[in-house]
Amino acid sequence: MKENMTLRQLILQTLSRGETSAMIDYLFQRDSAAMHKDPSEPLKREHTENSYNSVIDELLELPNSEPNKFPLIVSMVKDDLLLEPGEIAEEYVDVSMVNLEYVEPPTGAKPWGGDAGEVAPEGCYNCNEEKYNKYFGFGLTPWGEIIDNPIINETNLNDYEILAEILWELTFYGWTQKEQESFRDMLDERLEEAKQEIAEGKCVSLPKEDGDEFTIVIPNCVQEQFSKKKISNLAEGAD
Repeated sequence: MKENMTLRQLILQTLSRGETSAMIDYLFQRDSAAMHKDPSEPLKREHTENSYNSVIDELLELPNSEPNKFPLIVSMVKDDLLLEPGEIAEEYVDVSMVNLEYVEPPTGAKPWGGDAGEVAPEGCYNCNEEKYNKYFGFGLTPWGEIIDNPIINETNLNDYEILAEILWELTFYGWTQKEQESFRDMLDERLEEAKQEIAEGKCVSLPKEDGDEFTIVIPNCVQEQFSKKKISNLAEGAD
């Protein structure tokens, strides 16, 4: 892929090269592997084709815009956070936005999650400050802020596969900008509800484990999405 190629340019290149069908095949395999649907109702390629072609049409209708200050980056990463002893992390394709002005947190400082701009307690750093975050998910970013973003490719994928991975990530929360906005609005409402319940004491606090400095608080609105018995057991320190 050419250096500094934007998402819009990558879409137009894929169309001009006649690689759309190959890209849809790639996405069909990607979606089929991720959906875990009932075998009696398999995902149809036609649905994949119609859905992503509609996304491409909507993206190309967007007016030219100034690129977001965070370029898109496509890279291979390993997720080893939840590995059992002896397990080997598998590589997968990750698509994110990258902060080119990233700053390493102060040596020895511990993360603290205050509001952006809020001064962290002594010995901590505010992990919500933009400068201390190298990568950002873009699934809920307005499409108009992404379409003319440059792309950094750190993989061996060919160009239409890179586009497929970006489109797959872009549509994680909806097939249209309107669906994406509705999901973002719902998250904002749930966040405000959670903040209000914590302020009113409508929550449970999980017991600290050895070495923990912060208390995990679960508001009632979040508890409703889990087994109430399990939450109660955790709050009591039960196994």
